[in-house]
Amino acid sequence: MPISGLGPHGEIAQSPDRLRISAEEAERARQGKFRVAIVLHTTKSDWAKQHLVGIAKTLGDHGAAIIDVVDCNFNAATQNSSLERLIEVKPDAIISLPVGNTVTADAYRRASKAGIKLVLLDNVPTGLLPGKDYVSLVSAD
Repeated sequence: MPISGLGPHGEIAQSPDRLRISAEEAERARQGKFRVAIVLHTTKSDWAKQHLVGIAKTLGDHGAAIIDVVDCNFNAATQNSSLERLIEVKPDAIISLPVGNTVTADAYRRASKAGIKLVLLDNVPTGLLPGKDYVSLVSAD
């Protein structure tokens, strides 16, 4: 089945089969000892639980530590305050599914401007640009 659809800024979808991490890249990742926070819309659904298992395994295999997992309980205000708190903690990256595209945009933008790499799941907050404000958008579709 071919990959179809475009990202929020016209990006062409790519198959995850194209993602390959070389031994050298994996070793550099392990040496980086990256610290990652996960900020999800919920952690209670089967979907979220399966994503958390996959994220934790992949990060663990590459020497990264998960320093926080936030369940926003579908609440944009909770997500905003969690992002603001994490900006102070300064993880290397935040993996997140935005609760609201407009109401969370400023908090995500501040995290990006603070030097925190953003990996977004399924949504991009309004006005954020690939390569400038976030490093990747990953879709479960």
